Amino acid sequence: MKPLSLLLLPLASLLLSGCVAATVAAIVAVPVKVAGKVVTTGLDAATTTQSEADEDRGKADRKAEKKAAREQKQAEKDRSKAQADASKAQAEASKAQAEASKAQAERARAQDRATAEADALQARNAAEAEAEKRREEAYKGIPDPKRSL
Repeated sequence: MKPLSLLLLPLASLLLSGCVAATVAAIVAVPVKVAGKVVTTGLDAATTTQSEADEDRGKADRKAEKKAAREQKQAEKDRSKAQADASKAQAEASKAQAEASKAQAERARAQDRATAEADALQARNAAEAEAEKRREEAYKGIPDPKRSL
């Protein structure tokens, strides 16, 4: 029986080694698979997938677009206000210029009236002087009653 057991022992070890090897491989693979999942889960939490990166990029792009739209809207509002202020200032300047022209025209009319009054006074004085001169010539031969007394 010894020779038979010697033959069966290597054969059994070969046959059993496959089962044992498969069993050992399965037992060893379980912790590796579990560890692999833990590692993978830990890595997933620490890393970003392409779709997550795309979503983040999309969020950042939308945020930047909203900010640009707000800034453009504010710039347009500021530009509109500046134009309104410029128009208002131009209208006020035109009004002031019209008032200045009106005042200048009034001063010119007042000066014309003063000149006309001065001319009329000068003409009246000249007419009175001429009338006095004629009276004197008319009374040249007549004695002055004030002097004869």
